[in-house]
Formats: sequence, C-alpha cells, structure tokens
Amino acid sequence: MRDGGQTLAAGVTIDGRSISEVILRGAPTPHERLVLFDNENVVAVRTQRWKYVTHDYARSTLFPYQGRGYPQLYDMQSVDPEHYSVAARHPDVLDDMHQLWQRATTEFVPLRSKEVPEPWRSMRRSQLERLTQPGGGSDPSKAP
Repeated sequence: MRDGGQTLAAGVTIDGRSISEVILRGAPTPHERLVLFDNENVVAVRTQRWKYVTHDYARSTLFPYQGRGYPQLYDMQSVDPEHYSVAARHPDVLDDMHQLWQRATTEFVPLRSKEVPEPWRSMRRSQLERLTQPGGGSDPSKAP
C-alpha cells in the first residue's frame, strides 16, 4: 500500500489498485468510478468517460449546484471536456452519474470527522460574514 502506512478507519477497505498512473500519466483508471472530495464532502464522481460535479467554489466558498437548474455533467472524451456541461444532451447519463454520486455520498458520510476543528469553524464564519456584506464583502473604497 502506498499510503505511508496510515491506519484505516473501521469498516474501510482498500482495493489495492493504484491510481498513480492516472494522476501521473493520464492513464485510464482501474476503477468503475473515482470519487472526488472537497475535504470530507463528496463533490464529484468520474468514470472513464463522464464527470458529474455537484459543487463549485465562488469567492472561496463551496456552493452546491443542486436546485440551481444547471447540473454539471462533462464528457471527458470531447475536445474541450470541461468547458460546457452536456447534461441537457444526456439526461440518462446524468441520472446514472447522479446515482453514482448518491451511492458514494452514502458510503463516505459515516466516515466524516464528528467535529470540525475550531480554526476551520472560525474561518468559515468569517468567510460567510464577508460574503453576506453589501458588495460581497469587497469595498473598493477600502482598497490599499
């Protein structure tokens, strides 16, 4: 195992298939799907052809796409794979990828840390306060 000898959480299994070649050389993944995280949140799933993204960053804050009417599905075999969502053209694939994301979320939610460390809670509060100020927290009159 190439994880530096870390101890796994109870109930977690590792399949032993390395994704080093995927990361280093762009090789196909040996897995049915890859799960992409932001900290402990499942934010995307990827298969050989498709990538389904459920969250994105705006002004240093993670926002969900769900309920915004524009699901993010990318055909990773197209010429410009992540320039435009193809969800409207592939509703069947969108549904399949959403189900993969739901299964991954169900699998990994129980493994989350039970408490967020205080420095992270404080940082998140300050980011939210900044975003809720008029102008999204940016005040050109206070620029250096």
